[in-house]
Formats: sequence, structure tokens, C-alpha cells
Amino acid sequence: MLIDIKDLKEGDEIIVGTNGGLKYLKVLRAPQIGKKLHWITNQPLYKAVKCSTRREAVQHQYGTRTYTVTEYMCTPEDHNIDIYQQLEGKKIWLVKRK
Repeated sequence: MLIDIKDLKEGDEIIVGTNGGLKYLKVLRAPQIGKKLHWITNQPLYKAVKCSTRREAVQHQYGTRTYTVTEYMCTPEDHNIDIYQQLEGKKIWLVKRK
């Protein structure tokens, strides 16, 4: 179910699209309105929302080279990092609400 940023609550679990992938996020703080205004509509914009997610270092091999990339995992289990995610103007899918 698509949801708007103003309807998010603490404890919601959501999925957002970022950089060609998906992030599974758990909202740790309710969204707050910031000081900045939209440049056309002059409506207030929301601040980045504090969320938890899972991030892992994944090794890739290309020919004889091996390199490590940090990737976000789209999973509800074992969140290991807290981040501030900008959700303004993004499609937000509500997965679970307490």
C-alpha cells in the first residue's frame, strides 16, 4: 500500500526505491517538518527520517580482481545500522504497522 510521508508513524516498516534498488526501513522517529520550503509551491518540506536498515559488505569478483562493495539488503531481519533517509518526493510502500 502506498503511503505519504505525513502519514508515517514511529515503528512503521516501509520499502523505498533508491539507486536502482530497494531499501527495507523501519522508522525510528516520526517525520518532522523542516525549515525549508518547496521552491515552486512554498509548502514546507520534511526533514530526513531516522530509520534502521541492514547493510553488508559484499565481495564481487571480476576476472582476477576481487573488490568489496557495501550494499543495503532488502530484509526485515537483523537491522544493523541507523541512517537518516530523505523520503520527500519518493514512493513509500507501507509493509507493516504496529
